[in-house]
Amino acid sequence: METIQRFTAALSKPLNILITSGSADYTRATLDDIGVARISIGTSLARVTHRAIYDISKSMIESGDFTVLANSIESDVSDPFLSDKP
Repeated sequence: METIQRFTAALSKPLNILITSGSADYTRATLDDIGVARISIGTSLARVTHRAIYDISKSMIESGDFTVLANSIESDVSDPFLSDKP
């Protein structure tokens, strides 16, 4: 965090940050406070999704238990959230 703060203090242009698993404990508020202009997550959301798919699939294959699928999200909830329309 100190390195990022030194960059924001030294630069006259906005600083963009890429959040990865190694910086996931940073908060938007903290980064805003030290002058970060833009926060990107890159492929992190996809990698978290891949982890969930891997863990759930492995569990179903090894145990034969499909109850974890009961924790899914309905399309009438997820589709509007992912839509580009307000």
